[in-house]
Amino acid sequence: MLELESGMSFAAFVTFVLISAAQVATPGPSTVFLLNNAVMYGPRPCAGWP
Repeated sequence: MLELESGMSFAAFVTFVLISAAQVATPGPSTVFLLNNAVMYGPRPCAGWP
C-alpha cells in the first residue's frame, strides 16, 4: 500500500480530502437561514438595510 511521508496511508488521505471538500461545499445553518430569509422577504431586509 502506498504511504505518504507523514505516515498516513494514501486511502486515508483521499478519504480526508473527500470529507473536507464535502464539508466546505455544504452550507452551514447561518447560510441556509440567510438564503431562506432572502427568498421570503427580499435581499434588502435580509441584509439589514432599510
